[in-house]
Amino acid sequence: MRDLALAFRFGNRELAARAEPRENEWVVRVFEGDRPVTRVSYTVTYEIAVDMAVTGYTDDAVSGLLELARADVLSKNVALLPPS
Repeated sequence: MRDLALAFRFGNRELAARAEPRENEWVVRVFEGDRPVTRVSYTVTYEIAVDMAVTGYTDDAVSGLLELARADVLSKNVALLPPS
């Protein structure tokens, strides 16, 4: 089973990109503790995730979204909300 979270550090903040299953899709967001810290979410439907695996494009679309969410924060392409 895939790991549904990817912990990382940005500056002095401990963050985690987390994947959550919804009715028809996976949703990935970046959190600090239990609080979302970006206005951006990443999604992939179950159907597309399976198609990507079957065609050999990627073996795990959700892990790819976790990595993308982390990379977007680290590269400052996605801004963090201020700490609470």
